Amino acid sequence: MAYAETTDSAREKAFTLMSQGRERFEAEQYSEAIRLWREAYHTYQDNKLLLFIASTYSRIPGSCQVEDQAWTAYLHSCRESACPSKDKGMERFQKFKTRCYLSVRIDSSAPRAVVSYQGQKWGPLPHERKALIDHYQQVKVSAPGYMSTWITIDLKDPKVAKGARSFNVPLTLIPKETFFEKHQLKLALSTTVIGVSLLGMGSLQVSSASSLASEVETREYPNRFKDNAEYQSYLKEYQADQDSFKSKQLWGSVMVTAGIATLGAGLWMLFYKGPNASIFEKARQQGDLAKTNSSDGGRKMISTWSFNPLSSPTKLLDGLEAKWTLKF
Repeated sequence: MAYAETTDSAREKAFTLMSQGRERFEAEQYSEAIRLWREAYHTYQDNKLLLFIASTYSRIPGSCQVEDQAWTAYLHSCRESACPSKDKGMERFQKFKTRCYLSVRIDSSAPRAVVSYQGQKWGPLPHERKALIDHYQQVKVSAPGYMSTWITIDLKDPKVAKGARSFNVPLTLIPKETFFEKHQLKLALSTTVIGVSLLGMGSLQVSSASSLASEVETREYPNRFKDNAEYQSYLKEYQADQDSFKSKQLWGSVMVTAGIATLGAGLWMLFYKGPNASIFEKARQQGDLAKTNSSDGGRKMISTWSFNPLSSPTKLLDGLEAKWTLKF
């Protein structure tokens, strides 16, 4: 009984607010009428009030966005409960779509291009749709192997609204990466490490040659030899040290020279910026390069080899095993 009284009281209050809203509507105070009808709906939920609100927005210039929200609320209410004025509401809704929605066409010469907005895919190009009169920023056009492009569609602009509303979006083709461009950092670091290693080993050889020369210079030999055999022994030892000195000095110089050249090449590769470096960098930031590398859509069988010589004590080749993985 108490619930029925409460419902009747809410209905009476909503009816009063609805009547006040009607008065404001007839006085052409549309915003105030909408406010009163919203208050009435919060008091007592009657979807007829939502129809009044959505229909009244058509009399307020530049209200397509809020009117769209009002019609969405009305249509949702009609799905949830009975809607006695649904035929009239749908007729007004179609007039709203004719007034507040414009046809837009987006196209691109890039194959398999698609358009999306705010993370929602609109569809493949060429794409035509009815769009609410609004300012659309960051409309994304992308295609495999191409740089993504973002465009702005301002349907609020009278020039755009009255024009053809057709947008042809050019996309920049991402050049195919060469082996060097794809593995530049790895090659640069590997070459630099090899250069440093050669430089270190060459320096050790040169240092060893200098130490040997100093040791030979300070070595004391007897003034007289017992016999020719002892003389020949000292002579062979001296000749061996001399050959060792020349060999260490030669190979040390070669390795130092090669190390400096290799280190220079590694540093050059590390800092080298090719003609397509900026394109690749931007493509990586946008996530377009990953699409390019996997644009074939197929599965590639990748062979990764590992070597384990301890797996067989008899045959060294038994330690060579292939691990196959599927790359999706």
